[in-house]
Amino acid sequence: MALFATAMLVGTRYGYHRDELYFMACGQRLAWGYVDQPPFTPAVARLASEVFGNSLPGLRVFPALAGVAVLVLLALLVRELGGGRRAQLLAAGTAALIPLFHTPAMVLSTTTFDLVVWGACLVLAARMLRTGDDRLWLAIGAVAGVGLLNKHAVVFLVLGLVAGLLMSSKRSLLLRPTALAGGVLALAIWAPNLWWQARHGWPVFEMSEALQAKNASALGILLCLPGVLVLAGVTSVVIWGPGLWWLVRARDAASFRALGGLALVVTVSMTFLGGKSYYLAPVVFVLLAAGAIVIERQDAVLRRVAVAAAVAAGVFTLPFSVPILPADALGPVISVNAEFGEMYGWPELTDQLADAYRRLAPAERAHAVVLTANYGEHGAVVHYGGGRGLPEPYSGHNDLWWWGPPPATTTAVVAVGLPPETLSQHFRSVEVVGFVTNPAGLDNEEAGQPIVLARGPLAGWDVIWPALRRYG
Repeated sequence: MALFATAMLVGTRYGYHRDELYFMACGQRLAWGYVDQPPFTPAVARLASEVFGNSLPGLRVFPALAGVAVLVLLALLVRELGGGRRAQLLAAGTAALIPLFHTPAMVLSTTTFDLVVWGACLVLAARMLRTGDDRLWLAIGAVAGVGLLNKHAVVFLVLGLVAGLLMSSKRSLLLRPTALAGGVLALAIWAPNLWWQARHGWPVFEMSEALQAKNASALGILLCLPGVLVLAGVTSVVIWGPGLWWLVRARDAASFRALGGLALVVTVSMTFLGGKSYYLAPVVFVLLAAGAIVIERQDAVLRRVAVAAAVAAGVFTLPFSVPILPADALGPVISVNAEFGEMYGWPELTDQLADAYRRLAPAERAHAVVLTANYGEHGAVVHYGGGRGLPEPYSGHNDLWWWGPPPATTTAVVAVGLPPETLSQHFRSVEVVGFVTNPAGLDNEEAGQPIVLARGPLAGWDVIWPALRRYG
């Protein structure tokens, strides 16, 4: 429970992450899908608000519990692969120390629950490989179906498992009727989200293209695997590194070759499709379990070296993965882990927008809205703006565009993050009234963004709104 306690006591230090603000806003508009994610995580955000109110610690309860579940599933996977108690403790203890696994436990995100889904499917697959009980395909299908309602990357889990089985002596499991039944069950559970995508013109593909254009550069591909080493604390490779060898080469791991194939297929797919380094956390999950078994079978000296490597990984990455430093000392940290910077300054940003809004004459305010460049800014205004007298926010970013344009009577906007030259194409008067700052002077994504008063639309919102749509 140390991970849960750390997440609850320390993880709330800075504030909401931009993604959390977005999930909370989406949770107030529950749907079977969104442009940039399926419905599960926004639904969890809504559940947290219903149970705990608009509370940051309350929102973080669910990711903290998910983080604990990941560690339990990792220990169960070790057991299914034949590892004893020492191996289970080594694998789970290492995961609790490294950012790949403990950081998602501190922030509500799709990755948080995706790890639980992958972990559960991997445990079920390992048991099926060990026992030959093909009825477990139904359980795998059910878990994968729920996972697809959270993150579409579960498709890579399914494809990796199929490819891994084809490369192993257990390929006959794919021919069992229960394998088809499990696939049908997964599709049935996923169907509402597929239906939403179809009704909205399959925006998932346009969104994927936008993300791939951003992330799938040659440099991004080259840095993906080194990034995994950094997020795993480098020295922990002493534990999970031998795991791949064991799964692919060791005689006593012959029954589990499919998991080694899965790890290879997912690594190659995620890397070359422009995946971020943390997308490979499930691969490290598998290798940690297998590597811990290898270490358990070594002499006491090598086991102590492995434990020291795990502790060193945790100590080395601690300032970059756990919110222990004061905000004004985060400058060097966010150059490595930018996510901390995205947890800071949202109330102050909203205050600055409220100051700009008050510059408008009372008659203008009656027909004004807030226009934001991205979902973090939008979520901040939704969460904090009501108490500061701000009107409803609108944005052309991702799913927010689908929530519709401002009322046709809108004649003025308080805009944040949108270039003045862009606004000049749509408004008669464009006035930059300030730039976003935060008390600690952090160089995060919002710092320095313009705050603009734009008046007098040059066309109707039915013309302006399509031009403001942006996926990414």
